[in-house]
Amino acid sequence: MIWRFDPLILTDTITPDTLIKKIKVVGDSLYRYTSKLVFSFADVLNYKKVQDNLKRKKINYRDFTLQDIYTISKSISNLCKCWGIHAYTCGERIDLSEFGINHNKCIDDDLILKITNYDQKILNLFGRNKHNQISLIQTKQPTKNIKDTGQRAECGCIMSKDIGQYNTCPHMCVYCYANTSDNVVSRNIKKYTSNGDSIVAK
Repeated sequence: MIWRFDPLILTDTITPDTLIKKIKVVGDSLYRYTSKLVFSFADVLNYKKVQDNLKRKKINYRDFTLQDIYTISKSISNLCKCWGIHAYTCGERIDLSEFGINHNKCIDDDLILKITNYDQKILNLFGRNKHNQISLIQTKQPTKNIKDTGQRAECGCIMSKDIGQYNTCPHMCVYCYANTSDNVVSRNIKKYTSNGDSIVAK
């Protein structure tokens, strides 16, 4: 199991110290069942829908300063050392390796190869040979481009296919860019459930 605690967000009531306390509470219960914590910093300014949702809910958010990022990262690193797990960031450009925090790939070719026991078809798909090395045979490219081109440059994920749909998640997280508004989501859930589809409103 991979544990994600993201995105981290700061508001007039959620401080860096508050976030670390929340992460610790969850981590104290989870660390025996995972080897990885993945987190990211909310980038509200890049998502108009998120800005609108936060404004509609009267949530006063603030951007992370560089000092906020370093303070939180150092604390997360210390917690993970105590738990014996590793921390990674998702979709972040900033280098936090000084805290022992590396960049994550949510859709991870190395992990997929491991859990499929280096299946030959998967090796071929990823442009690897039987020794799990990049194959240079009969190719003009030094590596096969398997990065998901539909994601941001900072994203390390390999190619994948989304099976979800915007404006259908019933959890209604205010900071989520996948939902436009409560009303739109409610209408979609009613529409899909009335058609017998698999979305279940809870």
